Amino acid sequence: MQMTFDKALRNQKGASRRVARLSPRNVRPTYIFDFRTDWSFGRRVQPSFNGVSGFHTQPFDARLERIAKRAGRPLTAVEMDFIWLAIAVYAADRFAPRHPFGPNGTSFWRRRLHVRVPMRERQLWGSIEPKLVRALEMLTEDDWTFDFSADRATFSLESQGHFRSFDHPDVHWVSLFSGGLDSLAGALHWLLREPGRGLLVSGQTHTRMQAAQELLVKNLSGEFPERIDHIGVFYGFPEKQDVSRVESSQRARAFVHVCLGALAALTVGSSRLFLFENGVGAFNLSCDSAQIGSQNSRGTHPVFLSRMETYVSAVFGKRFAIENPFTFSTKGQMLGFPPLAKYEQLLQGSFSCDRFPNYHHRASQCGFCPSCLIRRLAFHASRLSDSPEGYSVDVLDQGRAMRAGELTPLTELSIQADVLATRLSTARPWQELCATWPDLFSAEREIGFPGFSKNVQMLLKRHVTEWRSFSAAMATNFLAAAA
Repeated sequence: MQMTFDKALRNQKGASRRVARLSPRNVRPTYIFDFRTDWSFGRRVQPSFNGVSGFHTQPFDARLERIAKRAGRPLTAVEMDFIWLAIAVYAADRFAPRHPFGPNGTSFWRRRLHVRVPMRERQLWGSIEPKLVRALEMLTEDDWTFDFSADRATFSLESQGHFRSFDHPDVHWVSLFSGGLDSLAGALHWLLREPGRGLLVSGQTHTRMQAAQELLVKNLSGEFPERIDHIGVFYGFPEKQDVSRVESSQRARAFVHVCLGALAALTVGSSRLFLFENGVGAFNLSCDSAQIGSQNSRGTHPVFLSRMETYVSAVFGKRFAIENPFTFSTKGQMLGFPPLAKYEQLLQGSFSCDRFPNYHHRASQCGFCPSCLIRRLAFHASRLSDSPEGYSVDVLDQGRAMRAGELTPLTELSIQADVLATRLSTARPWQELCATWPDLFSAEREIGFPGFSKNVQMLLKRHVTEWRSFSAAMATNFLAAAA
């Protein structure tokens, strides 16, 4: 008789003894961060982790003046606490490496992070911690704990009266603006559909990213004079004391950007923040079973946005909405809005590459990473022009055989589309989809509005149709490479 899994696990020879003999280096470490109001922090690691040691001083920075200037007033203590904490979370995330160093080092994707941070409104933050942790756990899939002390100094942004001298026109809507194709297309949708002035908010960690975003805003303002304001907030580390021990996944970056957008919206009198992202990118389903949980970015996932709504509303004591109007639209459908055809050249100036802004080759985008492929798919599906000059590799160039490394993302996305098509064609498509991607079931259970599963299925069917049409356009090139 076949042994059950449970019985096999219980009978595993020596399993308990092997667990007992684990050395300290195989115990998941706790990263302990102490933040100070001189805009620096220290790190301790208990126990030590594959050579990742503690340090006393790492400076960090966030240039928040533009938010206060746009508000026309100093920031309040709660507002400053809110964004100060967001930057601290990002810094802790960056300096808590998940992966091993040296030969045969242990790797832990899920980390323990304990953050000690001084706040002005300590009592408030103690009551809000569970909502903060709940949002961060969805985003980074880590165990977060916080220790809030009451000794934060008053920052200059809370006391400089000259901010009151600035006068700005009213803002009618606020959105995040990354400079990516979705954020630009979404801004165009709103400028074309809604009257009034829009405020675009960007988080910036790289000067090249900053320059690209500001150029796009300039060009967008040229098309819509007197209807756009832009706030770019540069944040990060003036110098990295231990650059070889920095975590590259940067899952908490989305937390900072949503907090920046929410704060900017609140300071101009808005109780709503838009985030423009296509639904395929928002749900970000894995391409293979090796990718689980937050190993796929959840920065625009509807569950994360829902939890951030709850968190921001609790901090400021009033209902705040974070909305993605394109949760159930493909990127191709976003671009398929007929009035956007007038802005083809502007849309081509956006950037989507996974490697941007650290990609320095002939063109600003590689052309074969998953984000570049989905971008090209969207232009193809909407029948908008997409100049190949913007990509180092033109996957639609029938005269060029793709290299093996360039084929990997294409193969993964093709397999994903085939699996989606198979699941969607069964008698119980939603159950089959949830069995393959359990995050879909979790999202339905947590968000829970009528028609959720139907809308997701329609989104994924549309994506499969668009992908197969795009694949047909690449067929000659793909076969040439495989020959």
